Amino acid sequence: MIFWEKVETYLKAGVVAPEGFQVWFWDETGFSLRVIRRKGWTLRGKRQKVTGIRSRGRINVMSGLRYHDRKNLSFFVDNGNGESFFESLEKLLGVNLAKLL
Repeated sequence: MIFWEKVETYLKAGVVAPEGFQVWFWDETGFSLRVIRRKGWTLRGKRQKVTGIRSRGRINVMSGLRYHDRKNLSFFVDNGNGESFFESLEKLLGVNLAKLL
């Protein structure tokens, strides 16, 4: 219960002073470029034939949503790891985090 109380406090602070305190919800996801078709329709007595380009690949997206005004930002990254997360944060904030840490 303490966690949710802290979250509510942060959300209230973000609404009161959005220029000084921002609450972002951040997530990363990946999509496969290989589409798999499991079913198809054909005439009775005819064999179904599904053709198409089957390329392999993956798209990773990091995206954030700011709570108080619902602003969203998305970054396409090669790999979803800690380094790409910090790069996305640097783009978001416009500062070099290596100097701050």
